[in-house]
Amino acid sequence: MKYPAHTASSGTRDRRSGSPPSVDPAHATFRLRPSAGICTSQVKEPRLPPPAGRLAHSNESPAPPGERGDPCLAPTPVGRPRPLASAPVLFSYAFVNLKPGVGKTTSAVWLAHALHESGIPPLLVDSDPASSALRWSELAGGFPFPVIALPVGDVHRRVNDFLGHRQAVVFDAPQLEDHAHIARSIMRYASEWIVPVTPAPIELDRMAPIGGEMGDMQSLRATPARAAVLLNRTNRPDATRTGPDADAREALTERGFDVLSTHIPRLDLYAQSFGSPIEVKTSAYMDLADELIKRQDKA
Repeated sequence: MKYPAHTASSGTRDRRSGSPPSVDPAHATFRLRPSAGICTSQVKEPRLPPPAGRLAHSNESPAPPGERGDPCLAPTPVGRPRPLASAPVLFSYAFVNLKPGVGKTTSAVWLAHALHESGIPPLLVDSDPASSALRWSELAGGFPFPVIALPVGDVHRRVNDFLGHRQAVVFDAPQLEDHAHIARSIMRYASEWIVPVTPAPIELDRMAPIGGEMGDMQSLRATPARAAVLLNRTNRPDATRTGPDADAREALTERGFDVLSTHIPRLDLYAQSFGSPIEVKTSAYMDLADELIKRQDKA
């Protein structure tokens, strides 16, 4: 089942005809204004305050209010504060880093597909203001799981409204250097922080401030999050005992970072995949999903 995304915005009219566009409520992407907190789709729903974001709806049979990730049916009443949310799902992963361009979006999209392929239904949360993951799903004709955009500083309080019965959440977090309030909110929620790192000296040099940021965020959590480094864009597809990939793994381990056994090689399969449907079987991300699931089982 695909989750296509079609835009439906309140007050938007067809530029050619001047009439309101036709909207299928089962396949609508809802654009929610963060300032107003009101669903602005053409579909007439109760005027209640959902979380800010854009949701790619499915054509599944509607669930009762409060049991589906519908921004117009399961809101928090006006004036009633939301409790600090802890992840109610078994698996919650956040790809985080100080800088952009390190492969967070690619890894988040591929991991979500790998979890789906493994029989774990995910929700992909695009919290980067650039909305690259959401745009990817649109260009690809939809993903086999829902994608929502939540580029807000209280993601940890809002994301539960969209979960439904899903067993995993994957976050594409923005870079900490530009959007720290959003990334830190995600880190308050996710039980596993994954830092994609290219095995290059400049990338390794940035790990000290990332480690400090993670230490600060741990103090805000009721239970510590697991944190791990994912070697990304490695020089060789297989693990080696020598060379830059092995040197990077050794250096990170010596600095106290937990480095995942799985690494993602530098391949066009991943680098050129934006906007295309994902064929995740036999990919390195299936190995990553398997390793992360086993880490959870041991926790």
